[in-house]
Amino acid sequence: MRSSLIHILKKRGIMLLFLLLVITINLQSQTNYFNNYYNPNNTGSMSGAIYPTNNGYVCAGLMQDLIYWKNNIVLSKLDSVGNLLSFKEIKLDSSNYYVGAWGGGGFAKCSNGDFILGGDIFSDTSNGNIQYIKHFIMKMNNNLDTLWTKNIDFGSFWESGIYQCKETSDHGFVLCGETIISSTIINVLFIKTDSIGNTLWKKIYNISGYNGDQRDKALNVTETPDKGFLLGCYTYSIPSMGMYEGSGDGVVIKTDSLGNAVWIKNVGGPLMDDAAIIRVCQDGNYLIATTYAYFTAQYNDHSKSKLRLIKVTPAGNIIWDKQYEPIISSLSVKKVIELASGDIVVGGTKSHHTSEYQGYYDSYLFKLNANGESIWYREYAKATDTVLLTWNSLYNFEQTPDGGFVACGEMSVNPQIPQSIWVFKTDSLGCLQPGCQYVGVEELQAAKGELKIFPNPATTQTTITYPTTEKAIILQLYNMLGQLIYEEKLSKGSSQTIIDTREYKKGLYKVVVGESSGSLLLNNE
Repeated sequence: MRSSLIHILKKRGIMLLFLLLVITINLQSQTNYFNNYYNPNNTGSMSGAIYPTNNGYVCAGLMQDLIYWKNNIVLSKLDSVGNLLSFKEIKLDSSNYYVGAWGGGGFAKCSNGDFILGGDIFSDTSNGNIQYIKHFIMKMNNNLDTLWTKNIDFGSFWESGIYQCKETSDHGFVLCGETIISSTIINVLFIKTDSIGNTLWKKIYNISGYNGDQRDKALNVTETPDKGFLLGCYTYSIPSMGMYEGSGDGVVIKTDSLGNAVWIKNVGGPLMDDAAIIRVCQDGNYLIATTYAYFTAQYNDHSKSKLRLIKVTPAGNIIWDKQYEPIISSLSVKKVIELASGDIVVGGTKSHHTSEYQGYYDSYLFKLNANGESIWYREYAKATDTVLLTWNSLYNFEQTPDGGFVACGEMSVNPQIPQSIWVFKTDSLGCLQPGCQYVGVEELQAAKGELKIFPNPATTQTTITYPTTEKAIILQLYNMLGQLIYEEKLSKGSSQTIIDTREYKKGLYKVVVGESSGSLLLNNE
């Protein structure tokens, strides 16, 4: 009898343990979704960095002061469902702070769980210009209490703009940005410190010999396996007389462990592209995310570009170089990461313009496999007022323990809602609500092969024939300005569709079906 009772208790104990494991797994796998904005002072605020913590998130950015209307640092804590728990301001009575806003900006998590914050202190002069005073670097514990602060003097140069700060493998820190040489010349700035913020060396790079020009800056930095560094930069040429826009290119600088340039690579095209955003991959190669411009902005129009990803060897030799349809207005890249699986996620901003002066800016995440092939693409916004220009700008994102993503930036609806901190949380498919992969365009796969368009030229309608699809895909029609004017979801197993063209003006159009494209000429009156 006793042995039978022991057997039953053991059996129940096993069952209880099994149930506890199931409950634990379910709790760990639970995904929270939110899409929020915050403005603690109801003045103006933004966030350039966010990191998951044990029970929520911490983000850093800037917030306008209620008394002096200057920029203070704001550190915010959110719970796991996106509620603002607390915020902390770091302020100076007579000066402003700047902490960057690109792929994490000057705020980064350290290997021991502490945080590092780097940026600039500046003041507004009587003529309205910004006068930079010094750089700063600040170490905080995981409760965001300040451990120490170090100021970095400018020396003989008038320096400005620390865009990113990160910990290195020796537990020191690197800061990258720009230094002003003259009224027309700006060069790349790169600083290395020890573990308590003392400057070890400072490097300045002029990349004009690499198809660069007057204004150079480094927006992101990462350490390479050989203890050197990779700098993702931007070079901009001032437009000549009568031109509105100059030429901009992404540039990558590879250095040794002492900051000496090993090689410099310009990855831009002939028009105004975006900066080079860099990442070291698990296989030791380097990933570069940027844009490739197909139309340069003129006055009130908007630049139009394709997203571009390049994988290079440690010597800078190209492994693959890919561009992605469609051409997008005001496209930018803010960050690229590699997941443990080897997949790639890129994030940034873009715009939807309903007219020359109306529309809204939103943001995106784009997931690809290790070979640069599309997996999914998602767009995000908190507000989409097309009459009042609405900003939904993503500056940073991180993967969360549940496999999803949390992102931050700024949101504003002028003049209804002032500039505010914007934070959203997705699942592993990039969805802001369960099941979004089954609706809309996000989960659609690319089709490959030749398009057949007949009749072409067309007047009232045309038939598009494409390779039989294994999954649902999207057909898009663009005019010569790169504007999306028609979109249709093509069902799985389909191979043909008919477009009514009577409402479109005479001219040349681009037809895109997945990764295939072709031209359509309309002879409408």
